[in-house]
Amino acid sequence: MINHAPTPDATIITPAASQRKKMLLKPPRLLVTTEPDKGFQATFDLAGESLTLGRATDNNFCVPLSIISRYHALFTQLNNELQEPSYKIVQRKSVNSLWFKGKEVSEKVLEHGDTIEIGQRGFAEYIVKLTYQGPEYGFL
Repeated sequence: MINHAPTPDATIITPAASQRKKMLLKPPRLLVTTEPDKGFQATFDLAGESLTLGRATDNNFCVPLSIISRYHALFTQLNNELQEPSYKIVQRKSVNSLWFKGKEVSEKVLEHGDTIEIGQRGFAEYIVKLTYQGPEYGFL
């Protein structure tokens, strides 16, 4: 008779405890609207180190509104310690300034929910609103 009992030095291999993996669900986005409504609305995904916004069709984000200069603003990706995408908007040579919370700005590091306005309230026929939405993550 053959004995099939396990030997005392048999090793049982179990999978390592699985770690939840962070996954990008939505990249950072820029929502573009007008106030009052001029019938233009767009959503642009921010992906890349340097992105341009303007009226000219060779921009990464083309916004065909007269208040927008041909080459109005530049978005630059910033490095941060969490390795999450973050952006800064910088005014280029344009007639209508960037405004944040009622103050004229030439550049601004964007945080989730920030709204940059182009065109001065009370002076322009309408303003363009650029609302930044930070990236959204989930776990597997």
